[in-house]
Amino acid sequence: MLGKVKTIVQFAPKKRLIRIEVNGDIAKTYIVENYGNSKQWEKVQVNDCLEGLVWADEEGKIIDADSKISVLR
Repeated sequence: MLGKVKTIVQFAPKKRLIRIEVNGDIAKTYIVENYGNSKQWEKVQVNDCLEGLVWADEEGKIIDADSKISVLR
C-alpha cells in the first residue's frame, strides 16, 4: 500500500507519532526508538511517499510499524 507522510510528532523522549495519508484517509503509526523496526523509519520525513505499508488495524487506521517500507522520492 502507498501513503504520504503528513506529520511527524515527537511526543515522548523516545516515541514518535507518524501520520500518513492513505487513500484520502489519515492513518497513524507509533515508532519507538531502539525497537527493531525503528531503523527503517529514521529516514522518513514529512512529504515522503512510502510504499510497502500494511494495516495493523484498517478500521482504526493504524499502520503496522513492522511494515517493510521504502521511501519514494
